[in-house]
Amino acid sequence: MPPSDIESEHGGDESDHETNSKMQKLLDVYKNKFAQLRNAYNEVEREKDHIKNILQQHQDTSIKRQTELREKIKLERQTKEQNETLYRKEISLRDNKIEELTQQLTVQNDRAQVDQEEIRNLREK
Repeated sequence: MPPSDIESEHGGDESDHETNSKMQKLLDVYKNKFAQLRNAYNEVEREKDHIKNILQQHQDTSIKRQTELREKIKLERQTKEQNETLYRKEISLRDNKIEELTQQLTVQNDRAQVDQEEIRNLREK
């Protein structure tokens, strides 16, 4: 007996069952692939967030270190300037003392010379 129009359109009961079974298997395959893809994407996102956190920590550490080094350089520069000022004052004081002692020595040498001349003059008399 020839198939009816309805049976020929749908292909029969067994054909629908096979098609449904194939579609269900394909659906399971695609669901599995989608789940794998979703898991891989989530893993990539976790890694990205982890790397982002590490980068932020390193940047924070670097910025903190740069700030500390700038402050250290500033303090060292101030200390150097203070030391230079103190050394210049000390050198100036010592130069003044040397000048004073040189003048005293000159005066004493002049007095000694005058005294020696007076002694010679007294001996000659």
